[in-house]
Amino acid sequence: MNLKILFTLIALVLVFVGYIPYIRDILNRKTTPHAFTFLIWTLSTAVSFFIQVKGGAGFGAAVTCAGVLFQLFIFFLCLRYGTKDITRSDIFFLILALLSLVLWLVVAQPVAAILLAVLVEIFGFIPTVRKSWNAPYSETVFTYWIYVVRHAMAVLALNRFNILTVLFPLTLVFANFFFVVFIYIRRRQISKIQKYAFIDRDGTFVCEPEKPMGVDSRDTFPLASVDEMQFMDGAISNLKLLVEKGYKLVMVTNQTFLGTPKHPRDIFDAVMNRIQGELGAQGIYFEFVMVCPHGPDDECDCRKPKIGGLTQFLDERKGMIDFEHSYMFGDRDTDRQFAGNLGVQFVYIETNKQFILPKNI
Repeated sequence: MNLKILFTLIALVLVFVGYIPYIRDILNRKTTPHAFTFLIWTLSTAVSFFIQVKGGAGFGAAVTCAGVLFQLFIFFLCLRYGTKDITRSDIFFLILALLSLVLWLVVAQPVAAILLAVLVEIFGFIPTVRKSWNAPYSETVFTYWIYVVRHAMAVLALNRFNILTVLFPLTLVFANFFFVVFIYIRRRQISKIQKYAFIDRDGTFVCEPEKPMGVDSRDTFPLASVDEMQFMDGAISNLKLLVEKGYKLVMVTNQTFLGTPKHPRDIFDAVMNRIQGELGAQGIYFEFVMVCPHGPDDECDCRKPKIGGLTQFLDERKGMIDFEHSYMFGDRDTDRQFAGNLGVQFVYIETNKQFILPKNI
């Protein structure tokens, strides 16, 4: 078999090997990619693919094409599950990505277009770097290691080596490598014993709707639409204060019968996206989100006051959590019991009143 075809096939396999676990972690809410990063990457990678074809990349360009398709798919997943806080710099780099399309399609300047596409691809990391600085465990490092190897294979698979074909994949070899190094450094920096604030959602920092007659008092009565979502008084300012005081945030919420007609998944996702988007714009990120979708009579391990929903979180941070100085914020007795089972202090928040911090925090 021709070596270049072999390198291409290996790289295509690595596309699937890298993206499938990443998509799985997104659906499991372990990974929360930034929507703007993947929108920018989709555009810049698409430009690079067409320019590689023009430059004579041959079958090796199929690797870049596969990357475009997966990045586009992940972008759509980001609209539901990802981080969407948007800054002016994000808008600027999106405009640059669109400009690279113009240079390629309208002005027919492929060298200028590939240089701009590479620049945009690098700066496309900025929203993800910004998010990962605060939450370095919110990215799947394995996928980025696969990116490094896959792009190296893509370079070796090219039929012709010139600036149009080589620059983009070679740049991504180094960009992904340095991003992995950055993630490991950030994880090591916070691997010292870390204080955490575990926070219930409804009635604790987000206003909970009044329950109609006949609803089980143990149940959460869900929001009927995203427009009903309101932060409680003091929520944003005090969550920000927790971050400034060095606490990492974890959301733990029971969402009874989530995914049923009583509690539609699309409304819940829209509400969560708005919550995380508005808080993210203030520099407030949840390192982990635990959602129990079961009913109060279901025999599950993840519904508060049980702590089974945090098994993965706790296993990954064994020996790294300062339980003595960590807190659970909640408005129910189940939250108090959850704090006891977890081994952290409990802070009572009166339902739908005000999210405030005790003086000793």
